[in-house]
Amino acid sequence: MSYQEAVASEVRETNRTFYADYYHRPLFNLRYEYLYRRQLFTETLLKLGIPRSGQRVLDAGFGYGDLLFLFDPSCDLHGLEISPSAVEQARARAASGGYAQATFTEHDLHNLIPYADDTFDVAICSHTLEHIENTDDVVADFYRVLKAQGVLFVFLPINEESFHCEKSKHIWKFTTDNFCQMAERCGFRTVSVLEHQFFDMPFKAFVPFGRRHPVFDVLRRIVQYTLGLFIVRVGGRRIDQLLERLHCPATCLLIVLRKEPASC
Repeated sequence: MSYQEAVASEVRETNRTFYADYYHRPLFNLRYEYLYRRQLFTETLLKLGIPRSGQRVLDAGFGYGDLLFLFDPSCDLHGLEISPSAVEQARARAASGGYAQATFTEHDLHNLIPYADDTFDVAICSHTLEHIENTDDVVADFYRVLKAQGVLFVFLPINEESFHCEKSKHIWKFTTDNFCQMAERCGFRTVSVLEHQFFDMPFKAFVPFGRRHPVFDVLRRIVQYTLGLFIVRVGGRRIDQLLERLHCPATCLLIVLRKEPASC
């Protein structure tokens, strides 16, 4: 095993351990980044005219299920997750919400997507691709399992090069440009690009200091989540647009990709 393979294997095991019981934690519905993600996803579906009914939907790395369960019970939902706690929570949520067609499977995306070609109308991959070393292969596999004209929604952290978390669980550091180029190499056409969460950057600037001073880092997190929740509630997009005009870098990306088969 090469050094690079050893590092990737260690990060993969860190992810598996970290997320095993992660989704048993309470109050996920109050996390500002989840609320903002739902808001942006809903607005983008509406803007693109994609209905939330009668669809066959795959969410690979669905986590709390905050995006997948925005689709109504007429949809055929499929979720893949490395986390047993996420699978358990999603099955309970589907049962209580009347989702007759919902399948949730514990699965490591390093093993690619276990579905046949041309299966899904919509696919979602939210804050997952940065955790896996074979990102190109997985994006190409999304192309394979989508129907013609199917769409893939990807949320990613971006502009992380200067910031490092303790026991980092990210293998890749993305920018908007390098991800768009990779997606297009896999056959996708870029439909929509939205950089967001500009308001996160001032807090992330203090992360290196917080690693050396744990009490400060606890205070930083409390302020970040309290203020983040307030910003999202009062109008996150307006504040994001203001900070963008001030040339603050975004911390997250929402990109929509469409499968358009190559012409003969």
